[in-house]
Amino acid sequence: AVLHYPAFNSGGIYGSVLAMRPMFELLQSAGVEMLLSGHEHIYERFAPQRADGTADPLRGMRQFVVGTGGHELNPLGPPLAHSEFRTNATWGVLRLRLLEGSYGWQFVPVGGSAPVDAGARIDRGADGPRERGSGEDGAREARRGVPGTREARRRGHGEARREARRRRYAGRAYARES
Repeated sequence: AVLHYPAFNSGGIYGSVLAMRPMFELLQSAGVEMLLSGHEHIYERFAPQRADGTADPLRGMRQFVVGTGGHELNPLGPPLAHSEFRTNATWGVLRLRLLEGSYGWQFVPVGGSAPVDAGARIDRGADGPRERGSGEDGAREARRGVPGTREARRRGHGEARREARRRRYAGRAYARES
């Protein structure tokens, strides 16, 4: 989901917009896993949580504040609970990879340099979701684990897809010969 005003935000100018908490609760109760917002000119990622601000790693909603599109960056205030990563040091974009049962993210600074924040949430069924990567230290690890990235392809994560493609083409060749 996308909302302009963030329900949670530890930026130093605007802060959290409490009027967005009922919408946060509605989206979270409907099963939305991720909320993108802006308004504050910083980048911040929160752990999955409920509208009342309590952590909920299984059914909570992760919120990203991505207000780094070019306007002057705002100062950071004191970090809120469950704020996992935040920066006001660079403009940039949030690159998302959305797959059935999982998603990955990378905050990429302007100019295309290495992501300063990256990670992934992978659905593990009855065991609950599993997180990969966190902040600057986890950016490289997370890129390796997000299916479809160059690092993942080098490590063989695309092997099943390549095998399916090989079988599909082999079936077409067989059909032409018949």
